[in-house]
Amino acid sequence: MTDQQQVPAQTSTLAFEDYAASKPIRSSIDKGWQHLIVRTYQHPPRGEHLVVPAVPDPHIVLQLSNSTCVEAREFGGAWRAAQLQPGQLFLTPPRDRPTELRWNSQSSEPVVTVELHLSARFLAQVGIEVADIDAAHLQLIERSGIHDPSIEQVGLMLKQELEQGGLGSQLYVESAAQLLAVHLLRQHCRVQHRVQDYRGKLSPSRLRRVTDYVQAHLNTNLSLEDLAQQAGISTYHFARLFKQSTGESPNQYVTRQRIEAAQRLLRQTALSVLDVAIAVGYSSPSHFATQFKRLTSASPTTFRQSR
Repeated sequence: MTDQQQVPAQTSTLAFEDYAASKPIRSSIDKGWQHLIVRTYQHPPRGEHLVVPAVPDPHIVLQLSNSTCVEAREFGGAWRAAQLQPGQLFLTPPRDRPTELRWNSQSSEPVVTVELHLSARFLAQVGIEVADIDAAHLQLIERSGIHDPSIEQVGLMLKQELEQGGLGSQLYVESAAQLLAVHLLRQHCRVQHRVQDYRGKLSPSRLRRVTDYVQAHLNTNLSLEDLAQQAGISTYHFARLFKQSTGESPNQYVTRQRIEAAQRLLRQTALSVLDVAIAVGYSSPSHFATQFKRLTSASPTTFRQSR
Protein backbone atom coordinates (compact mmCIF):
# COMPACT_ATOMS: atom_id res chain seq x y z
CA MET A 1 0.00 0.00 0.00
CA THR A 2 1.23 3.52 -0.77
CA ASP A 3 2.27 5.59 2.25
CA GLN A 4 -0.71 7.66 3.41
CA GLN A 5 1.15 10.97 3.07
CA GLN A 6 1.89 10.23 -0.59
CA VAL A 7 -1.76 9.67 -1.55
CA PRO A 8 -3.15 12.65 -3.51
CA ALA A 9 -6.61 14.04 -2.89
CA GLN A 10 -7.56 13.23 -6.49
CA THR A 11 -6.18 11.04 -9.24
CA SER A 12 -7.18 9.67 -12.63
CA THR A 13 -9.19 6.48 -12.95
CA LEU A 14 -6.23 4.91 -14.75
CA ALA A 15 -3.92 5.64 -11.82
CA PHE A 16 -6.44 4.57 -9.17
CA GLU A 17 -4.95 1.08 -8.77
CA ASP A 18 -1.70 2.61 -7.49
CA TYR A 19 -3.52 3.42 -4.25
CA ALA A 20 -5.47 0.20 -3.63
CA ALA A 21 -4.74 -2.12 -0.71
CA SER A 22 -3.12 -4.54 -3.15
CA LYS A 23 -2.21 -4.73 -6.82
CA PRO A 24 -4.94 -6.00 -9.14
CA ILE A 25 -4.87 -9.65 -10.14
CA ARG A 26 -6.21 -8.66 -13.55
CA SER A 27 -6.93 -5.34 -15.21
CA SER A 28 -8.66 -4.37 -18.45
CA ILE A 29 -6.41 -1.34 -18.96
CA ASP A 30 -4.19 -3.08 -21.54
CA LYS A 31 -7.15 -4.59 -23.43
CA GLY A 32 -8.37 -1.40 -25.07
CA TRP A 33 -11.88 -1.68 -23.65
CA GLN A 34 -14.00 1.43 -24.09
CA HIS A 35 -16.10 3.22 -21.46
CA LEU A 36 -15.10 1.23 -18.40
CA ILE A 37 -12.16 -0.22 -16.51
CA VAL A 38 -12.48 -3.59 -14.79
CA ARG A 39 -10.06 -4.90 -12.19
CA THR A 40 -10.08 -7.97 -9.94
CA TYR A 41 -8.40 -7.99 -6.55
CA GLN A 42 -7.50 -10.19 -3.61
CA HIS A 43 -7.34 -7.74 -0.71
CA PRO A 44 -5.92 -8.68 2.69
CA PRO A 45 -8.59 -9.85 5.19
CA ARG A 46 -7.90 -6.84 7.39
CA GLY A 47 -7.08 -3.25 6.59
CA GLU A 48 -6.10 -0.84 9.33
CA HIS A 49 -6.28 2.35 7.32
CA LEU A 50 -6.37 3.15 3.63
CA VAL A 51 -6.73 6.56 2.01
CA VAL A 52 -8.37 6.32 -1.41
CA PRO A 53 -8.04 9.36 -3.69
CA ALA A 54 -11.09 10.77 -5.43
CA VAL A 55 -11.58 9.89 -9.11
CA PRO A 56 -13.81 11.49 -11.78
CA ASP A 57 -15.71 8.30 -12.66
CA PRO A 58 -18.28 6.21 -10.74
CA HIS A 59 -16.66 3.33 -8.84
CA ILE A 60 -18.39 0.02 -8.06
CA VAL A 61 -16.83 -2.56 -5.72
CA LEU A 62 -18.54 -5.98 -5.84
CA GLN A 63 -17.43 -8.32 -3.06
CA LEU A 64 -17.18 -12.00 -4.10
CA SER A 65 -15.87 -13.68 -0.95
CA ASN A 66 -15.75 -13.34 2.82
CA SER A 67 -18.01 -11.55 5.29
CA THR A 68 -16.43 -8.19 6.01
CA CYS A 69 -17.21 -5.17 8.16
CA VAL A 70 -16.13 -2.12 6.16
CA GLU A 71 -15.93 1.38 7.61
CA ALA A 72 -15.58 4.45 5.42
CA ARG A 73 -15.57 8.21 5.81
CA GLU A 74 -14.75 11.30 3.86
CA PHE A 75 -11.30 12.44 4.83
CA GLY A 76 -11.51 13.56 8.48
CA GLY A 77 -15.28 12.95 8.73
CA ALA A 78 -17.38 10.49 10.75
CA TRP A 79 -16.98 6.75 10.17
CA ARG A 80 -19.89 4.84 8.59
CA ALA A 81 -19.98 1.03 8.86
CA ALA A 82 -21.43 -1.54 6.46
CA GLN A 83 -21.42 -5.33 6.72
CA LEU A 84 -20.65 -6.87 3.34
CA GLN A 85 -21.51 -10.42 2.29
CA PRO A 86 -20.53 -12.00 -1.03
CA GLY A 87 -22.67 -10.45 -3.77
CA GLN A 88 -23.04 -7.08 -2.06
CA LEU A 89 -21.42 -3.90 -3.30
CA PHE A 90 -20.39 -0.29 -2.83
CA LEU A 91 -21.27 2.41 -5.36
CA THR A 92 -19.22 5.60 -5.08
CA PRO A 93 -20.17 8.55 -7.34
CA PRO A 94 -17.50 10.84 -8.80
CA ARG A 95 -16.14 13.05 -6.03
CA ASP A 96 -13.46 15.61 -5.29
CA ARG A 97 -12.42 14.52 -1.78
CA PRO A 98 -10.51 11.36 -0.76
CA THR A 99 -12.07 8.54 1.28
CA GLU A 100 -10.62 6.71 4.28
CA LEU A 101 -11.29 2.98 4.66
CA ARG A 102 -10.71 0.25 7.23
CA TRP A 103 -12.11 -3.26 7.30
CA ASN A 104 -12.11 -6.53 9.20
CA SER A 105 -13.12 -9.93 7.81
CA GLN A 106 -14.49 -12.92 9.66
CA SER A 107 -12.04 -15.17 7.80
CA SER A 108 -8.29 -15.13 7.30
CA GLU A 109 -8.84 -15.67 3.57
CA PRO A 110 -8.34 -12.77 1.11
CA VAL A 111 -11.30 -10.55 0.22
CA VAL A 112 -11.95 -11.13 -3.50
CA THR A 113 -13.54 -8.23 -5.36
CA VAL A 114 -14.29 -7.16 -8.91
CA GLU A 115 -14.18 -3.39 -9.29
CA LEU A 116 -15.69 -1.34 -12.10
CA HIS A 117 -15.08 2.27 -13.08
CA LEU A 118 -17.67 3.43 -15.59
CA SER A 119 -16.73 6.50 -17.62
CA ALA A 120 -18.67 9.52 -16.33
CA ARG A 121 -18.55 10.96 -19.84
CA PHE A 122 -20.09 7.79 -21.26
CA LEU A 123 -22.77 7.78 -18.55
CA ALA A 124 -23.64 11.37 -19.45
CA GLN A 125 -23.75 10.46 -23.15
CA VAL A 126 -26.13 7.57 -22.48
CA GLY A 127 -28.23 9.87 -20.28
CA ILE A 128 -28.66 12.31 -23.17
CA GLU A 129 -29.49 9.51 -25.63
CA VAL A 130 -32.02 7.62 -23.54
CA ALA A 131 -33.68 10.24 -21.35
CA ASP A 132 -32.50 13.68 -22.51
CA ILE A 133 -30.78 14.21 -19.14
CA ASP A 134 -28.56 17.24 -18.81
CA ALA A 135 -25.20 16.17 -17.34
CA ALA A 136 -25.59 18.76 -14.57
CA HIS A 137 -28.68 16.88 -13.30
CA LEU A 138 -27.10 13.43 -13.42
CA GLN A 139 -26.25 12.75 -9.78
CA LEU A 140 -25.63 9.21 -8.56
CA ILE A 141 -26.47 8.14 -5.01
CA GLU A 142 -23.69 6.70 -2.87
CA ARG A 143 -24.56 3.12 -1.84
CA SER A 144 -22.93 1.00 0.88
CA GLY A 145 -23.41 -2.74 1.36
CA ILE A 146 -26.37 -3.14 -0.98
CA HIS A 147 -27.36 -6.12 -3.11
CA ASP A 148 -28.22 -5.23 -6.70
CA PRO A 149 -28.67 -8.38 -8.82
CA SER A 150 -28.35 -6.47 -12.11
CA ILE A 151 -25.01 -4.90 -11.19
CA GLU A 152 -23.81 -8.21 -9.74
CA GLN A 153 -24.61 -10.00 -13.01
CA VAL A 154 -22.81 -7.37 -15.10
CA GLY A 155 -19.81 -7.49 -12.75
CA LEU A 156 -19.53 -11.27 -12.97
CA MET A 157 -19.94 -11.21 -16.76
CA LEU A 158 -17.15 -8.66 -17.09
CA LYS A 159 -14.92 -10.58 -14.68
CA GLN A 160 -15.32 -13.69 -16.84
CA GLU A 161 -14.62 -11.71 -20.00
CA LEU A 162 -11.54 -10.20 -18.39
CA GLU A 163 -10.26 -13.66 -17.50
CA GLN A 164 -10.84 -15.37 -20.84
CA GLY A 165 -11.65 -12.69 -23.42
CA GLY A 166 -9.77 -12.01 -26.61
CA LEU A 167 -10.16 -9.84 -29.68
CA GLY A 168 -13.92 -10.35 -29.67
CA SER A 169 -14.36 -8.65 -26.31
CA GLN A 170 -15.02 -5.05 -27.35
CA LEU A 171 -18.58 -5.52 -28.60
CA TYR A 172 -19.44 -7.56 -25.50
CA VAL A 173 -17.93 -4.98 -23.15
CA GLU A 174 -19.62 -2.01 -24.85
CA SER A 175 -22.97 -3.77 -24.52
CA ALA A 176 -22.29 -4.46 -20.83
CA ALA A 177 -21.25 -0.84 -20.25
CA GLN A 178 -24.47 0.35 -21.84
CA LEU A 179 -26.57 -2.01 -19.69
CA LEU A 180 -24.78 -0.78 -16.59
CA ALA A 181 -25.20 2.89 -17.52
CA VAL A 182 -28.94 2.55 -18.18
CA HIS A 183 -29.40 0.64 -14.91
CA LEU A 184 -27.59 3.34 -12.94
CA LEU A 185 -29.78 6.00 -14.54
CA ARG A 186 -32.92 4.08 -13.63
CA GLN A 187 -32.09 2.90 -10.14
CA HIS A 188 -29.25 4.88 -8.59
CA CYS A 189 -29.79 8.56 -9.41
CA ARG A 190 -31.07 11.23 -7.02
CA VAL A 191 -33.75 12.07 -9.56
CA GLN A 192 -35.55 9.07 -11.03
CA HIS A 193 -35.06 9.15 -14.77
CA ARG A 194 -37.52 7.55 -17.12
CA VAL A 195 -35.63 5.66 -19.81
CA GLN A 196 -37.58 5.31 -23.02
CA ASP A 197 -37.87 1.82 -24.48
CA TYR A 198 -37.66 1.89 -28.26
CA ARG A 199 -39.87 -0.47 -30.22
CA GLY A 200 -39.75 -1.35 -33.87
CA LYS A 201 -37.15 -2.72 -36.25
CA LEU A 202 -34.33 -1.55 -38.43
CA SER A 203 -35.31 -0.97 -42.02
CA PRO A 204 -34.20 -3.76 -44.40
CA SER A 205 -31.59 -1.49 -45.99
CA ARG A 206 -30.10 -0.47 -42.64
CA LEU A 207 -30.05 -4.05 -41.40
CA ARG A 208 -28.36 -5.19 -44.61
CA ARG A 209 -25.66 -2.53 -44.25
CA VAL A 210 -24.95 -3.76 -40.73
CA THR A 211 -24.88 -7.48 -41.59
CA ASP A 212 -22.70 -6.88 -44.66
CA TYR A 213 -20.30 -4.86 -42.50
CA VAL A 214 -20.13 -7.67 -39.93
CA GLN A 215 -19.31 -10.26 -42.60
CA ALA A 216 -16.53 -8.08 -44.01
CA HIS A 217 -14.97 -7.39 -40.58
CA LEU A 218 -15.30 -10.64 -38.63
CA ASN A 219 -11.56 -10.71 -37.94
CA THR A 220 -11.52 -7.21 -36.42
CA ASN A 221 -12.44 -5.91 -33.00
CA LEU A 222 -15.98 -4.86 -33.88
CA SER A 223 -17.61 -2.36 -31.57
CA LEU A 224 -21.20 -1.39 -30.92
CA GLU A 225 -20.39 2.09 -32.19
CA ASP A 226 -19.06 0.64 -35.47
CA LEU A 227 -22.32 -1.18 -36.09
CA ALA A 228 -24.53 1.71 -35.01
CA GLN A 229 -22.71 3.98 -37.46
CA GLN A 230 -23.61 1.62 -40.30
CA ALA A 231 -27.26 1.99 -39.31
CA GLY A 232 -26.93 5.74 -38.83
CA ILE A 233 -28.43 5.81 -35.30
CA SER A 234 -27.22 6.02 -31.70
CA THR A 235 -25.74 2.94 -30.03
CA TYR A 236 -28.59 2.67 -27.50
CA HIS A 237 -31.29 2.79 -30.17
CA PHE A 238 -29.31 0.48 -32.42
CA ALA A 239 -28.82 -2.26 -29.82
CA ARG A 240 -32.54 -2.46 -29.12
CA LEU A 241 -33.77 -2.17 -32.70
CA PHE A 242 -31.22 -4.72 -33.87
CA LYS A 243 -32.42 -7.28 -31.33
CA GLN A 244 -36.03 -6.64 -32.28
CA SER A 245 -35.06 -7.11 -35.95
CA THR A 246 -33.02 -10.32 -35.58
CA GLY A 247 -33.98 -11.86 -32.24
CA GLU A 248 -30.35 -11.59 -31.13
CA SER A 249 -28.28 -8.92 -29.43
CA PRO A 250 -25.45 -7.50 -31.59
CA ASN A 251 -22.94 -9.48 -29.54
CA GLN A 252 -24.90 -12.74 -29.92
CA TYR A 253 -25.27 -12.17 -33.66
CA VAL A 254 -21.59 -11.42 -34.24
CA THR A 255 -20.53 -14.40 -32.10
CA ARG A 256 -22.78 -16.72 -34.13
CA GLN A 257 -21.47 -15.34 -37.41
CA ARG A 258 -17.89 -15.89 -36.24
CA ILE A 259 -18.56 -19.48 -35.20
CA GLU A 260 -20.40 -20.26 -38.45
CA ALA A 261 -17.44 -18.84 -40.41
CA ALA A 262 -15.11 -20.95 -38.28
CA GLN A 263 -17.14 -24.06 -39.09
CA ARG A 264 -16.75 -23.36 -42.80
CA LEU A 265 -12.99 -22.90 -42.45
CA LEU A 266 -12.62 -26.08 -40.40
CA ARG A 267 -14.57 -28.03 -43.03
CA GLN A 268 -13.05 -26.53 -46.17
CA THR A 269 -9.45 -25.64 -45.33
CA ALA A 270 -6.36 -27.11 -43.70
CA LEU A 271 -5.80 -24.07 -41.49
CA SER A 272 -4.81 -24.86 -37.92
CA VAL A 273 -7.38 -24.29 -35.18
CA LEU A 274 -5.34 -21.29 -34.00
CA ASP A 275 -5.31 -19.76 -37.49
CA VAL A 276 -9.06 -20.33 -37.80
CA ALA A 277 -9.60 -18.60 -34.45
CA ILE A 278 -7.58 -15.57 -35.57
CA ALA A 279 -9.34 -15.49 -38.95
CA VAL A 280 -12.72 -15.08 -37.26
CA GLY A 281 -11.67 -12.57 -34.62
CA TYR A 282 -10.39 -14.51 -31.61
CA SER A 283 -6.86 -13.87 -30.40
CA SER A 284 -7.37 -16.26 -27.48
CA PRO A 285 -7.57 -19.94 -28.53
CA SER A 286 -9.26 -20.87 -25.24
CA HIS A 287 -11.91 -18.17 -25.68
CA PHE A 288 -12.52 -19.38 -29.24
CA ALA A 289 -12.81 -23.01 -28.10
CA THR A 290 -15.23 -22.05 -25.33
CA GLN A 291 -17.50 -20.09 -27.67
CA PHE A 292 -17.29 -22.76 -30.38
CA LYS A 293 -18.30 -25.54 -28.00
CA ARG A 294 -21.07 -23.44 -26.49
CA LEU A 295 -22.69 -22.98 -29.90
CA THR A 296 -21.91 -26.34 -31.52
CA SER A 297 -21.57 -28.74 -28.55
CA ALA A 298 -18.18 -29.85 -29.91
CA SER A 299 -14.62 -28.61 -29.68
CA PRO A 300 -13.09 -27.23 -32.90
CA THR A 301 -10.84 -30.30 -33.18
CA THR A 302 -13.71 -32.74 -32.68
CA PHE A 303 -15.83 -30.82 -35.18
CA ARG A 304 -13.07 -31.02 -37.80
CA GLN A 305 -12.53 -34.73 -37.23
CA SER A 306 -16.23 -35.42 -37.74
CA ARG A 307 -16.35 -33.83 -41.21
